Formats: sequence, structure tokens, C-alpha cells
Amino acid sequence: MSNNLITNPGFQNGLTGWTDATTSAATLTTAKFSIRTTGGVDNSAYLVGTTNENATSSGSIGTGWALTKGKRYLFAFKVKYLDATAVAGTEAYLKTSLTNTFPSSSNEPSVLISSAQVNSGGAWTQNHVFFTNGGTYNKHLVVRFRWLDNRFGFDDF
Repeated sequence: MSNNLITNPGFQNGLTGWTDATTSAATLTTAKFSIRTTGGVDNSAYLVGTTNENATSSGSIGTGWALTKGKRYLFAFKVKYLDATAVAGTEAYLKTSLTNTFPSSSNEPSVLISSAQVNSGGAWTQNHVFFTNGGTYNKHLVVRFRWLDNRFGFDDF
């Protein structure tokens, strides 16, 4: 494993490097996402999706990163419920997958994280997966986070 492939993992540079779930993979906009400047992991900035939209919309996250064949990877991120009274849950619409067709708003041929775990009390929860990009080679790792509706904070990718 080597350096982080994600160029803006903690949202220190706003929405730079993060794209929506449309087939054009447009940069996220402040019309549907916000950066909260404090309260993230280590009291840093973090991302909030402000609309409740489906897997093919500009209000969903659909960011992908190129992979190398035969290389071993660790993908991790932290998520929290913004409502501190929310109970711990499993969120089926926070998925991470491998694909050869990015951007593509619905192609998830090899799902790595099918549902993200989120702790109660507004606590940051790490979700992670180790994988080797061998055998069936996939060109991209993609996060597809949807139905966000001011419910989640994301940080520390």
C-alpha cells in the first residue's frame, strides 16, 4: 500500500475532487452539499449532503478513483449521524464498489461495502475494506452515497 489516492480526503479544500452520481460525474456543488468547517474528525471540516436524491442525481455522491491491477488497497472513511439522538444503524445506501465503467450512475458489479455502519450519538464511525485488485481487474473504486437529506457527515477518506 502507498499514499492516499484521494486528493481532498478531509474536505480541507471544500468540494474539490468530489463528484456527483450523474453520468457526467460533475463536481459537487453548494446547492446540494455543504462543508461544515468544524466538528469533523479531530474537529476538522466535513461533508454533508443536503438533499434526498436517488442514485443517478446531482444530490448523491458518485466519486471514483483509478486503480492499478495487482495492487493491494485499503479504503476507509468515517461517517456519523448528524442527529445525536439517532440510534446505531446500517445504511444500505452508502455503498462502495469496484467498476470498469466510471462514471456510470448505477453500475456496481463488485460491491465492497454494501451497507455502512453508523454508531449512535453522533459519533464518528470508521468503515473500511482491504482488497487486492487482481483476478477480475477493475479500473475504479467508486463511492455511491445517496438519500443523504442532512442525515450524515462524511470525513477522513
